[in-house]
Amino acid sequence: MLKELFNKAKTAIDTKVKPAVTKPFDVKEDTFLDLIVVPRSAMNAYPENPVPLVEAVVDYVNFLFQHALFTRDEIATEALQLYHCDYYLAQVRNGGHAQLIGNPSSMLSKTMSDVMGGLAAMGADGHFGIAQTVASWAAQHPDQDEDQLLLDHVGKADLLDLDTRFAAQETKAPLRVLFADWISQFEVLQVVDDVAMARVLKGIKALNPNAHQRGAKSRLAKLLNQLSSPVSLGLGMASAIAVDPMPVLSLGTGTEQDVDGETMVIWPVETASGSMIGTQLDGGAQLCSYVSDEFDSDEQNVDLEVLSSVTETQIKSAQQVCESLNAAIAIELLLSKLPFEATADFVSVRSASPNTKGVLGASIFVVVNNAAQAYTAIIEEVGCRLLSEPTHDELVQVTAQELASYVAALAAD
Repeated sequence: MLKELFNKAKTAIDTKVKPAVTKPFDVKEDTFLDLIVVPRSAMNAYPENPVPLVEAVVDYVNFLFQHALFTRDEIATEALQLYHCDYYLAQVRNGGHAQLIGNPSSMLSKTMSDVMGGLAAMGADGHFGIAQTVASWAAQHPDQDEDQLLLDHVGKADLLDLDTRFAAQETKAPLRVLFADWISQFEVLQVVDDVAMARVLKGIKALNPNAHQRGAKSRLAKLLNQLSSPVSLGLGMASAIAVDPMPVLSLGTGTEQDVDGETMVIWPVETASGSMIGTQLDGGAQLCSYVSDEFDSDEQNVDLEVLSSVTETQIKSAQQVCESLNAAIAIELLLSKLPFEATADFVSVRSASPNTKGVLGASIFVVVNNAAQAYTAIIEEVGCRLLSEPTHDELVQVTAQELASYVAALAAD
């Protein structure tokens, strides 16, 4: 069944290759996904309970936007209309039409266009008339936030009248019932077993040829933080220069604990050698392990053994070197040249300074794809290389000119 569904999804993706582009965040292909997938449990609950089916479509659209990185022009029209119809309903239920119209006008215009299209398609004539009035009213009163609207007595009366009409219409014909009736008739609707949903969604994400490229901005932001934040950078450095180097896989949220009678913030640090603890001291960073093999988070005092540390001066020096070399951008560019998609989980600076010839450079552990692989990025003023770990085979290169062009394209985007 899954194979058949993926074939249907691939058919639903209509792609057309565009000419080559130079900007890092330009899309490579036009895409359209004419498919809506919901779990069987949601469909089985209908018609006795319409809510699970409506929420399933809303969740699906959220997935397409937030995780699969499709845009509004690339997903089924019915899905987008239903999504905004339910948003409209939630806004009015929660704070009335004043709350809805108080949102940014550019977003509201598109939202109401989808709402009216959906209401018309499902035959919700009473609600459609109200939505049409709302859209017209909002267009005549642009750029007003919710507080301004409620201070405007005429505007407030208009909106309260719309709220009253909406409530009466909801009593007569509840929207979520109409939503579910409409969804059940979608030609593009596909029902799958609940246990298969995660796999199906993963497959749909893989069908978007632009997903990885569109995620570049968030990946770069993550890398920039790891190479500039004193905590992330410092603990990464401490792990990388330990007697037995242990690249960081992930860094947890800091919490206050009493350590040797002193209150300090400690961070859970997952490394290639196991679970460790990170602390800060005088602006520097320390990688530690528990003296006891077992740790109780409720304990008032914990004993730690320092495994390695870096000073505040070392951290600041590494920050400057990484910034000067555009290290975060270089790593993203190196990974993009691999023959498969690679997303950095965490980067740990091993060294960052001029070499014996005076050439500025940095050696950085790069853990990718949920710790599936690890590399070393050698980033220098004269160019960059990505090496395999632990064999140190050279995998890809980036010239200084390539990096400069990429940086310039980012700045112009």
